[in-house]
Amino acid sequence: MNFEITISEDYIQCKILKNVTRETAVQIMKEYTDLINKTGIFWILCDVRGIQNIMGPLDDYEYAYKDSQNLGFPKNVKVAILADKEDTTHEFAEVVGQNAGYSNKVFHSEESALNWLK
Repeated sequence: MNFEITISEDYIQCKILKNVTRETAVQIMKEYTDLINKTGIFWILCDVRGIQNIMGPLDDYEYAYKDSQNLGFPKNVKVAILADKEDTTHEFAEVVGQNAGYSNKVFHSEESALNWLK
């Protein structure tokens, strides 16, 4: 498995274990959608520290606009992306996601990410 998902009291946490491809991102979004529907939890902490987004601009765009709609990913979910300070590979995905109407943001501190979610 390329990722591990756990549930805390009030947020879903995902630790990505390998560089992010569109295929992996879609698998993760399917899991998120299922868990959101089962638990009613709409806050997600996605830990990508040590992992890069290797999708590229076209895949980032199609993921945000096409895949998310096909999977029924809710627009009222907040996703905090926890990345290494020097890693900028997740920033374009952040912008595309926001432009598609999603509430997602890249953070470099777990404390800041969790504060934003709550």
